[in-house]
Amino acid sequence: FILAPNEYVVLTSENSSPPDSENLLRLTIFPSLNNSSDVLILKDAENTTIDSVSYASSWYRDEDKRDGGWTLEIIDPDNVCSERDNWSAAEDDRGGTPGIQNSVFAIKPDLAGPKLLSTIPISAVEIQLQFDEKLEKYLRADLRLNIDPPLDVTSISFTDPSLTQLRVSLAGEIQKGTTYSVTLVNLHDCAGNLFEPAGVGSTFGLPEAADSLEILINEVLFNPRPTGVDFVEIINTSGKFINLKDWALASTEDGVLKNKTTLTTEEYLFKPGDILALTENSNILIGEYRTTQAQHLLQVHDLPAFNDDFGSVVLLDTGGNVIDYLDYTKDMHSVFIKDEEGVSLERISLATHSTGQNWKSASSSVGFSTPGYINSN
Repeated sequence: FILAPNEYVVLTSENSSPPDSENLLRLTIFPSLNNSSDVLILKDAENTTIDSVSYASSWYRDEDKRDGGWTLEIIDPDNVCSERDNWSAAEDDRGGTPGIQNSVFAIKPDLAGPKLLSTIPISAVEIQLQFDEKLEKYLRADLRLNIDPPLDVTSISFTDPSLTQLRVSLAGEIQKGTTYSVTLVNLHDCAGNLFEPAGVGSTFGLPEAADSLEILINEVLFNPRPTGVDFVEIINTSGKFINLKDWALASTEDGVLKNKTTLTTEEYLFKPGDILALTENSNILIGEYRTTQAQHLLQVHDLPAFNDDFGSVVLLDTGGNVIDYLDYTKDMHSVFIKDEEGVSLERISLATHSTGQNWKSASSSVGFSTPGYINSN
């Protein structure tokens, strides 16, 4: 099959209903693509990677379209380096545009350098660096990674075909209770832009297990406006770096846990003193509340269903141990609140357990909620 310049070809499985396309190839074995996230790689006959994309359902930025039946489309095909920012849900009423120009087509060049999203120890002698976009395929000989307090680096390599993760091997061990910072010199993205040093992922520490009440439920929105979404905010009150991978939220019924939902299956380093708001749609929170801090939001696939009048929130670690919990009712809101929709409950004191007296309605002066931001109370 010869694919001519500027032509499209649609690849699909043998038993699928064919989309309306002039060029169509049916594959005997079609790769299984996960709904939430996956890595898709295109290789030539010599097994050379031609292109790849590490997509996630959050790229839709549209709750209804994310539920199914709509394609993700690349915005600028000439911008081969960008990942999330260069993809969006299709706008065509048919749900996609197989075989023709994408409905979201626009010129969107990559002019910004890569940002470091996270630095996470995967062992005492290895760290993993996650970037927001693809890096150069071949790392430069003069690339340097400096760690303070000093740790000697023995090797740097990619961990995945998407070219967004680096694995760094160390000569010495990372010490518990120590905060390290990372700087990179002569690192470029695949468009040639130089690394931007400012970023939330430039500090790290060796993850430790959390004890009960070392991470607290700090704010809850269980009765959002019709246009809003629930969220649960947690805060790390310990001096530890804690990995939230496979942690979960749940609710209770007659003392039994139910509706357990995993926060993330990826490595996520929760730093001492950090605040994190967990929600199914970060963009809606940012649009609804002016104090929302985007860097302190974690979009999760699901949250437990929270009743508008009363219920519970339980925070579980990776072993299923209860770290904190809250039993809430709408009566915990201020008597001066005329309409409780869109008003979150905030924890008043971090030194006191989650009783009703330790919670208060978020202040009207901050818009009745502070996701990812210090409580108004």
